[in-house]
Amino acid sequence: GYAVFYVSDVVAERERLMAAGTRFLAGTDTAVRFQGPDRYVIGADPASNIFVLMERTFTSSSTETPPEIGGFDGSD
Repeated sequence: GYAVFYVSDVVAERERLMAAGTRFLAGTDTAVRFQGPDRYVIGADPASNIFVLMERTFTSSSTETPPEIGGFDGSD
């Protein structure tokens, strides 16, 4: 299994985590992947647990209000 974390800027979170030594897999260290309009990257923590960072993209036809998404800096 793996964990999915929703973030407001997947590229910024990937860069921040890479600077801290996190490995990104399946080519997502240099490019993001897409699931529909949503962007994601796949990473592995120091214990090799797999996780996905996902950035939700709300299209103009969406009736949902985009949620406020905080970072992982402990300020939430």
